[in-house]
Amino acid sequence: MQNNTNNPLTEVSAIVLAALLIIAGGLLLYVGKVDFTQATLIFGLAVTIYGGNLALKAPSPTQQSQIAAIASQQSNVISQMVGQQVQAPQQEQASAAPKFTTMVPQPPVPQFVQPAPQPQFQYAPTGTYPMPAVQQPPAQ
Repeated sequence: MQNNTNNPLTEVSAIVLAALLIIAGGLLLYVGKVDFTQATLIFGLAVTIYGGNLALKAPSPTQQSQIAAIASQQSNVISQMVGQQVQAPQQEQASAAPKFTTMVPQPPVPQFVQPAPQPQFQYAPTGTYPMPAVQQPPAQ
């Protein structure tokens, strides 16, 4: 027999209260007694009441049995994984002579190129700062 603890009075009262809050919030917003921020809070309260009522009902008994079955399957897998031992790869025999290779040194490769020298500019104050002096065309 399924244990149903949902009270119809609680269900209906939560729906009616949420609907009244939505209607009141919309009416007060339309009349201009509250601004949009306050109306948003009223709508949020209505959604919270309705959503909280739904959250208290979940999960259903069917879902609880499914969750319990999945949890037991996972615990079985974990116990099987713990029961298995991973064997380390076998080392080569210590009596085998190590192999060495000789490396021929290579000449170093330059990594950076020196930039070309930049020409030096001379600053000559003209008294027309910040505008450059305009030269007059030669007279004819």
